[in-house]
Amino acid sequence: MAQLWGGRFTKETDKLVYNFNASISFDQKFYEQDIRGSKAHVKMLAKQGILTEKERDQILEGLEGILADVKAGRLAITSEYEDIHSFVEANLIDRIGDPGKKLHTGRSRNDQVALDMKLYVRDEIDEIDQEVKSLLEALQKIMEENVHTYMPGFTHLQKAQPITLRAASRAYPVPQYSGRNRQPISTQGVNGASKATRASPVSPARLPVALSSTAQNVKPCSA
Repeated sequence: MAQLWGGRFTKETDKLVYNFNASISFDQKFYEQDIRGSKAHVKMLAKQGILTEKERDQILEGLEGILADVKAGRLAITSEYEDIHSFVEANLIDRIGDPGKKLHTGRSRNDQVALDMKLYVRDEIDEIDQEVKSLLEALQKIMEENVHTYMPGFTHLQKAQPITLRAASRAYPVPQYSGRNRQPISTQGVNGASKATRASPVSPARLPVALSSTAQNVKPCSA
């Protein structure tokens, strides 16, 4: 059992306690982010004179090797390790010896967890943004090809006035792209505003200010 704490214990940690503390079953997905954060930390330590350039290069090379081997399936992340941090550090020490023990200098597991989670979420958001972009491109194609394709509009799951497929498709891009905090205020009905409203347009953008909110107003998919 590989763990980063308990160095003063005279006996091996009880298996029940070990399993209770272990997080490798779910934080193993952070291996890329953990290694990326460790590389940045090591470069900082070298710049501050805490590590020599040779030690820095040895550690960076070891981390790159671990990353490559995990991606290629040559190195498995198993329950032998308590968490992803102990997996990386233990394998680094096995590969380069004593310099690997300096990886944890000036760090805590808490800051590693916080950094890994933040990097992971940011990476996932970037990937989702790319998927949303592909979705928007598909919707754009539908709109361009269906300017004169007619269909019933729907409001509260009931048929309403006729609209084009192009108009219906336009309800989707803005909510998908406009951010994660939004409020359905002054978004009007399925087919937009009435003539009277268009003559004196509403201003949904002003509402977040009145509500002390940063939320954006977008037209929902259906009203």
